[in-house]
Amino acid sequence: MGKKRHNLESKLMIVKYVLEEHHSIWEAAEFFGVAYQTIRIWVKHYENEGINGLTINNKTYSGEFRVYVVEYMRKHNLSLVQTAIHFSLPDHTRVRVWNKLYDEKGPQYLMEEHRGRIKMKSKKEKKVSKNAKSTEKELLKKIEYLETENAYLKKLNALIQDKEKSKKKTK
Repeated sequence: MGKKRHNLESKLMIVKYVLEEHHSIWEAAEFFGVAYQTIRIWVKHYENEGINGLTINNKTYSGEFRVYVVEYMRKHNLSLVQTAIHFSLPDHTRVRVWNKLYDEKGPQYLMEEHRGRIKMKSKKEKKVSKNAKSTEKELLKKIEYLETENAYLKKLNALIQDKEKSKKKTK
């Protein structure tokens, strides 16, 4: 199920319900059926930037910006939400992901572009890889068989040579 989108008017109405009518965020969440955390972020954005804070859209951010955001957050001991509001990011989860990647893979990883899906193998490629695996197993079995056959023939040849030597000695 996709995310429920709210237009500017509904966001503004909910924010004013909290700020001007002095209801708690919990009351607003229950009354409007919107997640507490979502309303909290809308209120913070509205307090920080006014009505423009409610119109923040998703966009692509440069690697330098991502690294700067994470380092700024750490330097100033800000929470994820405070950092998202400071940099006018739509939500704090993006900051959380950047922070995690920064820890696990380093700042250089954030500088690189990693958007889009990983290309999946087509059915033909999957069949080829399955055939390659089965062919590989067959080849290994054949090698084992040939090695065994070779060892058997060497042993047989050695026995025949010993027999011929013993016949020559007895004559």
